[in-house]
Amino acid sequence: MVLNIAEAIRSLRRDRGITQEELANAVGVSTQAVSKWERGEGYPDITLLPDIADYFHVTLDALCGIDEQKKQRKIHDILCETERADYTEGVNIAREGLTEFPHSVQLKANLARALMGCTASWTPPREVLEEVIGLYEEILHHSPEPNALSSYDVSLLCQAYVSVGANKKAKQMAMQMQGKYETQRLWCKILRGEELVSHIQNSIIQTLPDIHFMVKDIVKTDCYTTKEKIALCQKLIGIYALFDEDRDWPLGMDFSYQLHTQVAALSMESGEAREALTALDQAAELAVRIDSLPSDGYPSSLLLNRINFRYLSGYASERAILREKIESAPAFDPLRDTPEYKQVIAKLT
Repeated sequence: MVLNIAEAIRSLRRDRGITQEELANAVGVSTQAVSKWERGEGYPDITLLPDIADYFHVTLDALCGIDEQKKQRKIHDILCETERADYTEGVNIAREGLTEFPHSVQLKANLARALMGCTASWTPPREVLEEVIGLYEEILHHSPEPNALSSYDVSLLCQAYVSVGANKKAKQMAMQMQGKYETQRLWCKILRGEELVSHIQNSIIQTLPDIHFMVKDIVKTDCYTTKEKIALCQKLIGIYALFDEDRDWPLGMDFSYQLHTQVAALSMESGEAREALTALDQAAELAVRIDSLPSDGYPSSLLLNRINFRYLSGYASERAILREKIESAPAFDPLRDTPEYKQVIAKLT
């Protein structure tokens, strides 16, 4: 059996508001010795254990953490029993468990989950929702852990908040969510109408660059042939075309012309000069298109039309940026004297 003396002494001392110095003086050791006990770097002399237990008014089992282990095993058994039961029975089992262990975070969360699932209606009655909120708020108030609730529990709490009209609390709680997928699903439950549409469109704007850079990182590896790398870039170009069919979203076109330029470089590695020139021409067309757009506006795509794009003044044109990139790339040296290459440079001038 594992002895949890360090945790037991630390918890008993803190719960009673006793300092390490006070405990040290009471049992006749140094403050440094108590500090080492609590850090698990040593144990009290066996002859001191009865004195320490008497000082805290607990049994030796409790001091050694044995009572805590027994308690946790019993709580675990109760949780397993609720998992095997249906929601209604699970509520009763969890309630009985809380009468014996009223401070158990696990049992409170378990009861809240059962309450949210035991009603036949899609939204539980208000009194049930308020009990769920009360249970979760107790956990958040008393638990020292920053992530006391799982993402599933946070989702249920936010659902309960929204159902009783406490949208502000739901939004505050959603802000603490860690996982991107869980967070998105949660916001979809909280927001409505235009606010929801704007949120989803903003999420698309944030997600596409993530995909872009992940694919670019894949292409940098040696796990694909050159032709496969070209195919990956073209797939990503297709995704941008799907979201920006009218070519009036500057960021999407910016990423697309970068990909066309990469396709051109990869084509040169494969000895496919004509394909490289085609890709460079497509990149140039996009750079010219970006420079022709207003500095402030909204894309026409139904998936992006709530997102305002703004350019910062003083930046170089996209044509100038792309031209410098092409002219400085050794991969395109064999193309410099071809009419097609000169036409690309002319577009960018």
